[in-house]
Amino acid sequence: MLQNQKKMMKTIFTVFAAAGCVIVVIGLVLGIAVTPILFALCGFGAIFLAVGLIPLLLMKKKGKNKEELIQNGFKVDAVIRDVTLNTMLSVNGRNPYRILCEGKDQTGAVQVYTSDNIFMNVPSTVIGEPVTVFVSKENPETYYVDIRRFGDK
Repeated sequence: MLQNQKKMMKTIFTVFAAAGCVIVVIGLVLGIAVTPILFALCGFGAIFLAVGLIPLLLMKKKGKNKEELIQNGFKVDAVIRDVTLNTMLSVNGRNPYRILCEGKDQTGAVQVYTSDNIFMNVPSTVIGEPVTVFVSKENPETYYVDIRRFGDK
């Protein structure tokens, strides 16, 4: 995902989380001061809080995992074999691309790696080009295909 798209999503989720906090506080204050039925606002605010906070935490964790793999992972030199459209996901009517690449893992076996979603047009001319994959030393199923040159930061 592009950097400005990530910033926009973080802003939206932050607004939801902040609105949730405000609604929860209003519900508590009005529930105590006016009538207990207004405690229902707390539940409504909790939904907003969850909708904003959960994606923020997941995005932060994914970013940390990616940085950890880049810093400490096993580096695999792979070759791009295909660029596919991810039809399982649609954002504003657009489907992201994914890069499929092959490389030899630590044992020398050829593995297929799939990149994260890329919301930019990736030309098919990249097929055959080298790409770096960072693989976790503890869990080879955890990896990051380095797609930063395609707009992922």
